[in-house]
Amino acid sequence: MTIRFIGGPLAGIERETADTAWAGGWFTVGGADWTLYVATHRDPAADIVLAEVRTTAPRHR
Repeated sequence: MTIRFIGGPLAGIERETADTAWAGGWFTVGGADWTLYVATHRDPAADIVLAEVRTTAPRHR
């Protein structure tokens, strides 16, 4: 399965994952804050998922 990231720090990047369904997850780039991406569209024929940024409140550590 291929995930295509839309928006946020991972915009334009594609990532290959296992053959299981992908609902979303937290990602970071370098030392940047974590960003939540959620699956917004699935194309089962092409095995592609579009992932968009989910706006969230800042996380406290």
